Amino acid sequence: MNNAIKKYPNYNEAFLARAQLLFCLSDFENAIKDYRFVISQDNNSGVGKTKIARIGLGDCFKSQKKYLQAMESYEEARKCENISLKELHERRAYTNYYLENQEDALNDIKIVSQNCE
Repeated sequence: MNNAIKKYPNYNEAFLARAQLLFCLSDFENAIKDYRFVISQDNNSGVGKTKIARIGLGDCFKSQKKYLQAMESYEEARKCENISLKELHERRAYTNYYLENQEDALNDIKIVSQNCE
């Protein structure tokens, strides 16, 4: 992955894949850098990659217990087209719970359950 990025420094798919791998390895700081790069290339990477990067960025922050930053990232992801509301509201519910926003967490859970019917 690193070799592909060195050879093609604007290859957003490689940055996104590396960010996801780094997240799985709990290397959140470096994953955040890669997710932010993909987001910064918004015009070239397409809505799908931007959405995935924003959700991944939120997941990194959530894993670091930076819940406000996670929520901000999820909110930005919600603005993207073609987003799975179920997936996003599951993450928002968890984050709202840890922010002690129980009412908002319940609202997110209701949205998830409505989308499952």
